[in-house]
Amino acid sequence: MSSTAAIMFKECVLLVIAAALVGCCCGVEMAKILDKPGRSLTSSTLQWVDLQKGQNPPQHALLVSEGGPLWCRARQHANWISGAVVDSVCHIPFINRVFEMEEYEVLVSINESARVVPAEWDRLQAIPSRGIATSNMLLLAIAKTDEGKVLPGYVDVNKRRACLVKDGQYHEQTSAIILTEDEPVHYEVDHVVRDEEHSQLFTTEELVSNTTLINPENENQVVSDILDYTAKEIIYWGRVRGTIIGLETTVTDPSGNIRDITWGIENELDHLVQQKVEFELPAGAGVNVKLIAVMRKYEALYSAKLTAVYGDGERRPRSINGLHMHTHLTELKAHYSRPYYLSNNTEIEGEFLTSEILIHSTTTTTTTTTTVSSGGESTLAEKPQSDSLATTDAENKLQRVVTCLVSSKHHVISVSVQYPGYLLFN
Repeated sequence: MSSTAAIMFKECVLLVIAAALVGCCCGVEMAKILDKPGRSLTSSTLQWVDLQKGQNPPQHALLVSEGGPLWCRARQHANWISGAVVDSVCHIPFINRVFEMEEYEVLVSINESARVVPAEWDRLQAIPSRGIATSNMLLLAIAKTDEGKVLPGYVDVNKRRACLVKDGQYHEQTSAIILTEDEPVHYEVDHVVRDEEHSQLFTTEELVSNTTLINPENENQVVSDILDYTAKEIIYWGRVRGTIIGLETTVTDPSGNIRDITWGIENELDHLVQQKVEFELPAGAGVNVKLIAVMRKYEALYSAKLTAVYGDGERRPRSINGLHMHTHLTELKAHYSRPYYLSNNTEIEGEFLTSEILIHSTTTTTTTTTTVSSGGESTLAEKPQSDSLATTDAENKLQRVVTCLVSSKHHVISVSVQYPGYLLFN
């Protein structure tokens, strides 16, 4: 199963569970937003939910006004007409009368994620963008009387008139307040708590580069090369209901590290790295080198606070639950073939180094330390920041360990050097 398919499967399971909690008998349809005449979009935060007379309304159903009735819509002659729920019945204005419908739908803000903004309108003005549509060209609307009463209904975009319920009777006028949906421009996620007890770890190995080192000289010597490879990193924070996929998001993990990502997708944060490899070769010999990346994939459910930030500066926080996935390089190894003579490709007898760890990241949920071993430095094109791990100045040091095993004719040497550096991988 591919990574994307696995994500979709897990999230479908979560949605099925959520549907069971709400009640699987309820029909649900995402609301449509009229971006401009003739073009509608699907809302990420509003949905219409089936209801019948006598049933309790779902959580977060929208009110026509504070303390007032719920918004509803019902089908009349193939059109969805909006109105208000009074005495468990949906009252809708249609063709000079008010119909009382016992089967209808109510408008729900998914997890209280929707921001509904009123927009003043009259027939001499353009229709405001992002109006909440009940049908193709009918927009949710209200009007206010001089006495302060709120009249529910809709604006017919084609006729440029408002059709409303006033004192239980059908009423038309040429001005109204159209309800629009405002989308956030940015998300902020913090107060993250991961379910570590049920988290999962998967480890795989990938060939990321290879080379051949040769010593054409007449004496033993250390031969080195600089290899380019791509250090892969994928971060995912889930598709949470009532959120917009693709929105720029800043995530602060439990350790205080901050990461900028795109919401609801797998963020591939690959970066180019240069790694030095070296090997002490006998005269006239060569060795094949493979660079192997050990990739760790971490998965866990989490809870957090998500704050939607809007263009006018308003901030609306709420609690969310989602799936977090993080795949990153946790170890880099060099695998060496047995050295061979360049003249006839004959393998050379003796004891030689077969593999070594060049980079090792010791990772927990709170700390990361990175060890670089072998005969060379590793240089990153950019310095990544951890999305789930914390480091301190003391931990953020590189340890360089050079270990060389040579022919039995020579001594085995081990050199260890420590020096300050920067964190290579999280």
